[in-house]
Amino acid sequence: MSVDPDEIAESRSVLSILWNVVKFADTYMTLDKFDPNVHRLEDLVGKGLIEDRWLLSRFYSRLRRFMNYMDNMELHMAAREWVGLVVDDLSHGYIRLIRRRVWAEESREDKYAAYAVLYHVIKGALIMGSALVPHITDYLWNAFIRKFERNEAESVHLTLMPQVDERYIDEKLENAFDLLFAMFSDIAEMRNKIKVKLRWPLAKAVIKVDSGNLEALGQVKHLLEYLANVKSVEFVSEIGQCNEDEYVRTQGRGYEICLSKVMDRKLYYEALAREVVRRIQTMRAKANLKVDERIRVYVSTSSDELASAIREFMEYIVNEVRAVDMVLGNVPASAFSMDWDIEDMKIRIGIERVSQ
Repeated sequence: MSVDPDEIAESRSVLSILWNVVKFADTYMTLDKFDPNVHRLEDLVGKGLIEDRWLLSRFYSRLRRFMNYMDNMELHMAAREWVGLVVDDLSHGYIRLIRRRVWAEESREDKYAAYAVLYHVIKGALIMGSALVPHITDYLWNAFIRKFERNEAESVHLTLMPQVDERYIDEKLENAFDLLFAMFSDIAEMRNKIKVKLRWPLAKAVIKVDSGNLEALGQVKHLLEYLANVKSVEFVSEIGQCNEDEYVRTQGRGYEICLSKVMDRKLYYEALAREVVRRIQTMRAKANLKVDERIRVYVSTSSDELASAIREFMEYIVNEVRAVDMVLGNVPASAFSMDWDIEDMKIRIGIERVSQ
């Protein structure tokens, strides 16, 4: 039998993504005491956000195509739909969009709406995938689904395939999100060309689109601003000249993007603050801290620029890393500390677990 190691590596990558999707859901659902029997999708779907409606629509669209391919014994096409659901829709799309929502500590209805949608789609994806990857789906069914629903079947292979619910399918909404993710991908590539990291905020993107798409894209403008880390996205039917000193330009399929590339001092300070957040989050992971554990942060730096950025965005940093406070000065010996370079500026960061 001919074996291609690259295909094995690709399949392993897909299954690792599935594993991480379930791990993400399990971590935050457990933390917020989500219960699918209490927080029912039918009750919460109307309180969700536009990305929740999109994922439900995409799930049922893919399920419909998946079933048609399976009925026709086109297993490779069915597998492609399932991989697209797990990798593109769940991991690269939906989870990226809801991270801020589930990180927030307050118990909001739209947070539980996100959990209900995510749980519903993961459950459906495990049942669909059981025909393709029987072992990992059965393991995750018992480790995840039966943790939250103890009365569920003992095996994913003893369940029925979900039925397509046409009420949730909205093709116009799916098309708008397809454009959204395509634009995000192009902006990420533009950032790469001008060597500006995605963590670093930019001021503006002006995007020319067909007039027929203006209204639909207007509904997802805030999501593109978040994904692309751009303070303002403007959709227009006509685009003016992009000054090459201030903007970078690219042509997409059915749209054109002008992205500002000049950063003022406030944007630069915010970028430095985001770099500090990234280092602290890395340290939280190295210290094996749980998601909900609180910390105190100590920062010491000889750079006036970095110190100014931290002072200006201290509240943002504290909220992002779940700290009770942040001290700019000496780092005590008792703290878990590490030395970092941020844009050639030296900084020492220390963190301490705070009793709750």
